[in-house]
Amino acid sequence: MSNQLIADGILAGSIYVLIAVGFALAYRVSHFFNFTHGFVFTLGAYQAYLIHALVDSPLLECIGALVVGTFAALLISEILSKPLLRRRASPLVSMLASLGIYVVGQNLVAIVFGDRSLTIHGPAVESGVDIFGARLTIVQLFIIGSSWLVAFAVMFSIWITRIGAQIRALDNDRALAEIVGIPVTKVAAFGVAIGGALAGLAGFFTALDLDMAPNMGMAALLIGIAAAIAGGRRRLALVSLAALSIGIAQSASIFFVPAAWQESIAFIVLLLALTFQSRANFLTAPRADA
Repeated sequence: MSNQLIADGILAGSIYVLIAVGFALAYRVSHFFNFTHGFVFTLGAYQAYLIHALVDSPLLECIGALVVGTFAALLISEILSKPLLRRRASPLVSMLASLGIYVVGQNLVAIVFGDRSLTIHGPAVESGVDIFGARLTIVQLFIIGSSWLVAFAVMFSIWITRIGAQIRALDNDRALAEIVGIPVTKVAAFGVAIGGALAGLAGFFTALDLDMAPNMGMAALLIGIAAAIAGGRRRLALVSLAALSIGIAQSASIFFVPAAWQESIAFIVLLLALTFQSRANFLTAPRADA
């Protein structure tokens, strides 16, 4: 495998890390597969396009991605999660409702911006920086460094802060968390907001390096879900490692499969992880006749 393929895989995996960690965090406070996470990712990319059309400022585009992602996730939570939670809807019902909102949101983006691919990066080709025989542009290095810095900051805060401890308690047992006085509604909103901010930021980083299209959110979401499950949703460090592994595996797969099949690599990684986890559970589980 060439160093360039590894570098490309690390770049893709760095964006997947934000998507996967954001999805895992939002899942921990909502307990259902929220497909609108992919829509928030798409909004992060398209807000960058809008700001870029007004003023070419990556800083404003980045701030816009965080703001749009945060408020979009909170708004969707208000109109989707909370009403369903009050009615004690099953996770399946919540998941299907979120899928409906995702489809509507994707169509709205297509109506406003069209189905064609859009871009915010210029036509000029940068030579890039040589790193162990691989070339990465300054923008790509910024994406990698920023993605991991943000991901580590989120993971670290979950372990050392009070709100992080409350999120873990809410994930373990929502009813018990309420009994002991944890402000469940506020904690859940915080988790959803951070998850949305990470999704919006991932969308912005994608727009910086690649083109954008209204349907871009679903592929990113599925990869994020695969990484979250493969890494174990409660272990954000392993989720990050799974996301990075998927990025590198997809990049390396060019030697074995056509580019159109690269997205399936995420599910191969997921299948292997689930198989390994099931085997580990079987080997460590106590025998009934012991």
